[in-house]
Amino acid sequence: MYCRYCGSPVAETARFCESCGAPTAEPYADQWSGACEEYRPFRSYLAWNIIATVLCFAPLGAVGIFFSYQARTAWNEGRYDRAYDKADWASTAFWTSAAVGIAAVFARTVWTFPELLAANM
Repeated sequence: MYCRYCGSPVAETARFCESCGAPTAEPYADQWSGACEEYRPFRSYLAWNIIATVLCFAPLGAVGIFFSYQARTAWNEGRYDRAYDKADWASTAFWTSAAVGIAAVFARTVWTFPELLAANM
């Protein structure tokens, strides 16, 4: 084995290079083994999809509620990969519903704005 910093030969059991003093392995690498990299907080977006159904675009909000329910069910069953996948779909449905709702309000405002101006003149 060779030191990754200076290139000197290092014994397999050595923790530090004898030439430059650099550690031969990542600190705590054996303790963590990448577990922290896999962690991702779980959100099912159920409340957000209910709000989107009521306030924005109901069909996409209902789809989001469906995916949120599937995500929570998969999470409770221990199928975490499926739960994250369904939560991603629920998030997409929420943001799309919110965008459609905002676009509809904007279009309605632009559409009726000339009428409001004409009525006030």
